[in-house]
Amino acid sequence: MNNDAVRVLYIGRHYPDIGAGLITRLRRKKNRYRKLRGQCGFMRSALHASFDVTEASLAWLYRHRREIGQRFDYLIICSKADSSGEGTNVREFDFVSGIEGLAKAFFISNPQAGFMVDDQCLDRFDVVFKREHYANLARYSITNHNRDKIRLAWLDCPLIPARRHNVARLVPQTFGFDKPSETALYDACFYGTQSSPLRPEVWRRVLAAPEITAIGGIQPHDIDTDVAPDVAAPALDTDRYVQAIRDSRVNLALDGLGEFTHRHWELWLLSAFCLSSPSIRDLALPGGARENEHFVCFDDLDDLIDKIRHYATAEDERREIARAGRQLFESTFDFKKYGAFVVNEMNNAVR
Repeated sequence: MNNDAVRVLYIGRHYPDIGAGLITRLRRKKNRYRKLRGQCGFMRSALHASFDVTEASLAWLYRHRREIGQRFDYLIICSKADSSGEGTNVREFDFVSGIEGLAKAFFISNPQAGFMVDDQCLDRFDVVFKREHYANLARYSITNHNRDKIRLAWLDCPLIPARRHNVARLVPQTFGFDKPSETALYDACFYGTQSSPLRPEVWRRVLAAPEITAIGGIQPHDIDTDVAPDVAAPALDTDRYVQAIRDSRVNLALDGLGEFTHRHWELWLLSAFCLSSPSIRDLALPGGARENEHFVCFDDLDDLIDKIRHYATAEDERREIARAGRQLFESTFDFKKYGAFVVNEMNNAVR
């Protein structure tokens, strides 16, 4: 079957927009419809680049549940399609068991590796695509049958401007830089929002370290807007942000809402050396990314400083890891390749 003729129904995230006015809600809805970004961005990009996709709400799916099998070939439901917008009201998905005639997948877009729904919810689906899950699936308190359904999904890269109108034509490998920077001005760089307490703690330690030159700082996040002045820095526009990364020998990728962040993809895209929080050691990572080959982890704050100092001067070693990260990006961050993976896994699950 021609991929353009494959009909996918995607039930996307629900946004309560509590307290927002009508104009604000309409503007946000338009942007979410057009822009394929955020926690669900890569999955949406892969689907729209590959297939004939209809996006709808969970309420719409419920109203049309008896005809879905005749109208579509595949059904994919985002975990955040529930009324909370966060995947906490999982009983709202129970009616899906009554939808017949097509393969059904659950997409767990929640950023934390430890987030998992219960067996009763997972039983409704043939396949489960989960963002950056634990490598050891036994850590999830679910049946082996449902563990066997889990497949890896991942986050988008904000430096790739995926939109519904252009995603089928985008070639991610043409973005960024295919080689590490030849020159650097700084030893360490990090720009990011205060989406975890680790970020200001790490950046404060970097700024206090003697002989380490650093650029960057922390910006407010919706969950924590009170950034301490000693670690605060305004956000940069895209061009200046990219230049700051390229001007730095060691770039930090720190825990945010989840363990694997946009920053990891951005650094690989830009052929930049990635020094990551140790939490990603527990995860299944895109492309089979491996520590000390595609990125390096620090163990604690003392080790963080030691590794910044080491890799700031170990140019050949640093550049080799940065090149490997770029190669991983080129071989893995592929919308159409992942779209084919999604439907192949769904087909295999219902045979």
